[in-house]
Amino acid sequence: MTRQITRRQSQMLLPYRQIKRRSTTDWQYGYNYDDKKFLKYFRSRTGIQVGLERKRDLSHFLLTDNKADHWLRTSKNYRYMKSKRMVPFGQDREDTIRWHKILRDKLQLWWKKYQKENEPRKIKRRK
Repeated sequence: MTRQITRRQSQMLLPYRQIKRRSTTDWQYGYNYDDKKFLKYFRSRTGIQVGLERKRDLSHFLLTDNKADHWLRTSKNYRYMKSKRMVPFGQDREDTIRWHKILRDKLQLWWKKYQKENEPRKIKRRK
């Protein structure tokens, strides 16, 4: 009985480990954040709405710029939407950075799938 439980628990931890490995400090992603069709495709597959935020410039910066994680850790201009108070340094910001890393990885994964589905098919002709 305990053997079955440990197997289930180890399978549940697997996706987190994969995300942690893919998210490096010097990341390079190839997804096109400005492609409306891709963002619609991403929402239909994952249920995550990206690209219609109130502060689209900030969202674009956080998901496409290499310096975004550093800015989140150090900026005093990073504030809550409703209260306009600065987000405290520490755990709250680290959670936000983790969320953005996961979101970037998901965007990249679905971008590759989107490109495969939308690439023109090659016609093989018989000889």
